[in-house]
Amino acid sequence: MICEIICVGTELLTGKTINTNASYIAKKMMMLGINMYHQTVVGDNTERLTEAVKRAVDRSDLVITCGGLGSTYDDMTKETVCKTLGKDFVLNKDVEKELHEYFKRQNRVMPESNIKQTYMPSDATPIPNENGTACGIIIPLEDNKQLIMVPGPPKEMKPMIDGTVVPMLMKKSGFVILGRSLNTLGLGESALAEKIRDLSISSQNPTVATYVKDMQVDIRITAKAENEEKATALLDEYEEKVRKLVPQEYIFGVDYDNIEERLVEVLKEKGLKIASAESCTGGFISKRITDISGASSVFECGVCSYGCNIKEKLLGVDTISEYGAVSKETAAEMAQGVLALSGADIAVSTTGNAGPDVMEGKAVGLVYIGVATKNKTETFEYSLALGRGNQRNNVRTNASTLALYNAYKAAVNL
Repeated sequence: MICEIICVGTELLTGKTINTNASYIAKKMMMLGINMYHQTVVGDNTERLTEAVKRAVDRSDLVITCGGLGSTYDDMTKETVCKTLGKDFVLNKDVEKELHEYFKRQNRVMPESNIKQTYMPSDATPIPNENGTACGIIIPLEDNKQLIMVPGPPKEMKPMIDGTVVPMLMKKSGFVILGRSLNTLGLGESALAEKIRDLSISSQNPTVATYVKDMQVDIRITAKAENEEKATALLDEYEEKVRKLVPQEYIFGVDYDNIEERLVEVLKEKGLKIASAESCTGGFISKRITDISGASSVFECGVCSYGCNIKEKLLGVDTISEYGAVSKETAAEMAQGVLALSGADIAVSTTGNAGPDVMEGKAVGLVYIGVATKNKTETFEYSLALGRGNQRNNVRTNASTLALYNAYKAAVNL
């Protein structure tokens, strides 16, 4: 089966909105074993959308449009698709009823403009929207083809894809494709890929490949089988093979989006608290921890001690005059200081030069991380500059990732 995605919205063409929807849908299709040869982005223009739909329906078995299902004048995907396919455009009574109930639940009167969202091709099947007013639509086409329309907001699109589209396609395919990602930190992609090279080359089902997300490198195992039980067995078998090739110290979890998610989970499991003291990362560590639901049960405080006087007065650092703000000694005392201040079980600190200029004779990208517990303090030195352009954001992001990773390792060992 061949799938094609058409994303609709002028804001996607101008760069005002980043097109994350196409990536999300494409990954789902890949996991289902559905080929993806083309993706198109079209502005809010009926002529160009008509052309894109005609081309996609002609060359693909499944067409998924994303966006343009709202209630405003420039939301014209349904109308354009319907006209292009030669379908009757009619009001769906069930959708109209549900839309009225949606507004009633919110103690609001449905605006007249929302009526357009109840219209669709006469032979279409609506996809319920639990998070908005625009239902999705499944349209049958000739030669057993389909066109599916989903709304643009990710919070509405993702549940439709996961809850309706993917299960429907799995039933049609007659097989199941499951994936599993082993999450790693501490090894670059090239070094990691070399360790699993022979397995990656020889494996056909499951397939084994690496994917990079900032400093995190995931080893993705994808298995295809006639049912979920057999696919899971294949994943288990190949996960064991991968773990024999990659040192366990680098694998921090399975199917986690990021290291902070895993860190918070470990802290919860062990009943531990964490605190942070940040200089060069400027609050990144605190933000990333508190982005995770439930972090309030494990995160005591974050001190953004950017100035040396705050490091000294609040955290008790007294070695700056001798070693400088960017030093392993300062990183250690920052971690020890916030540990004492907070009463946490683990404290993590960062100090470094994020650039763009050399500071205190310290190179851009030089970062020190401190991790303190009641019985032990460790420091880690990293050079995070790529050697070109302004490194500031890259250094700060990667430093926060490494700080969270070292805090995770300390938590595991407590």
